[in-house]
Amino acid sequence: MKFWRERSRRPRLNDDKTSDNAGRSSNFELLRIFAMFGIVVFHIIIHSTVNLNNASPDDGKQYLYLLFFTLLGHLGNHIFFLLAGYFLANKAFKFERIKKLAKQTWFYSVSISLVVLAVAVFGITAQYGYNLHLTFAELAKAFLPIVTGRYWFITTYIIVILISPCLNMLLKKLSKEQFKTGLIVAIGVFYLLTMLGLNYEPNINFNMIGHLLQYGLTYVLGVYFALHPPQLKRRALYPMFLVYAVIVFWALYSNIYLPDGMVISNIRTDWLPFAGAVLMFLLFRSFKMPNIRIINSIAACVFPIYLIHEHPYVWVILNKHILDLQSLMGTRWVYLFPWLSGILVFTACLLIELTRKKIVSIYDKKRLKNLE
Repeated sequence: MKFWRERSRRPRLNDDKTSDNAGRSSNFELLRIFAMFGIVVFHIIIHSTVNLNNASPDDGKQYLYLLFFTLLGHLGNHIFFLLAGYFLANKAFKFERIKKLAKQTWFYSVSISLVVLAVAVFGITAQYGYNLHLTFAELAKAFLPIVTGRYWFITTYIIVILISPCLNMLLKKLSKEQFKTGLIVAIGVFYLLTMLGLNYEPNINFNMIGHLLQYGLTYVLGVYFALHPPQLKRRALYPMFLVYAVIVFWALYSNIYLPDGMVISNIRTDWLPFAGAVLMFLLFRSFKMPNIRIINSIAACVFPIYLIHEHPYVWVILNKHILDLQSLMGTRWVYLFPWLSGILVFTACLLIELTRKKIVSIYDKKRLKNLE
């Protein structure tokens, strides 16, 4: 179907090959989809009225279950930077990648804000009790989303991509042993500091420099995997996943049931998401998949999906007024909520982006026809 087809003359930011889909394998595209779904579910839970930060033994296993999904969000973030380093290590820098993401970011930031503002003029938001903080400062941020860090993940991603040519050039001058040793030391020191109390949660105490250090290291690891491919077979990964699952369970359990001094990770901001992303990357790298057009097409929409659902006005409406997790606490529906709500939000955002692309495609065709 033409509806699913990307025009080959337009490079896609998050393609493994930026101009031609024909020879692409879909294993990493599927990994992108998995990563973004985890990010969507993570945002649904942390933006809800259920406070997982102060969970106690009295809160029970439902909080333990929901806490697991907060791991997936940061794990998904790391996956995107791993993939960026892996695929950009041996590619020429193209400003078009950044330009396209910046245009997408500006479009959704501005358009959603203007729609909400227009609706607010008619009193609809007030009628339904939406507290959207429609201030001049917030609206100004909508027009400068990258500079103001409205989407901190996008801002960090763009900065890392901007400095990637210099970074790649320097990293290629290192021998394998120099690269490996330096990377191990840098990652070890950074995550040791986080375990000792360095807080780099977004919008709390950690600034953009912290995000650049964290995800910059992940990008560098992706470059290492590209320059020195790991000779690791899939069956060797299974025991690693088993050990990782045990550690994750213990970390979840200790976050709720043990004193603070016994907590080995705070799940979201320590080394566990990073380690999980590396394992998922290695697992999907071992898969051999043909070029599946629908997977590649969905993967091309993951950044717009992020931009739509994580817009401040969207998540206030979704998580405070539509997806009411708090009302389900104590019922069995809690166990289905992350999956069903995640699929619903992911699919809705996907359809919005596909519709936008279809409209743009029709407009471009008419414009070209008029020029002829």
